[in-house]
Amino acid sequence: MDYVFFEFKHIEDFSKDEIDDCIFKGFIDGYPEHEYKEGTTIVSVSITYSGDIVIDWHHNAYKLNDRVLKLIKEARTTLTNGWIMWVDEIERSEIDERI
Repeated sequence: MDYVFFEFKHIEDFSKDEIDDCIFKGFIDGYPEHEYKEGTTIVSVSITYSGDIVIDWHHNAYKLNDRVLKLIKEARTTLTNGWIMWVDEIERSEIDERI
């Protein structure tokens, strides 16, 4: 199936789940031309506790799609901003514990 519409839909918060090194994961979904058909995840973009970005392709055929690549940049920025706020919150709570 060909996907022609792409969207950076949502972010999941894994910061309370210590099973994985990932704290936040965003999903870029693709949709076919027909609105009544269901979409699928094309790629997921994660950020780790150390701030590393991990890109997990679910559909390799879209690795060169300009719209998908643009959405990956958007996801990276959003996840990095969330990570910075998360780190700041951790640092503030550690300071509060010392006071």
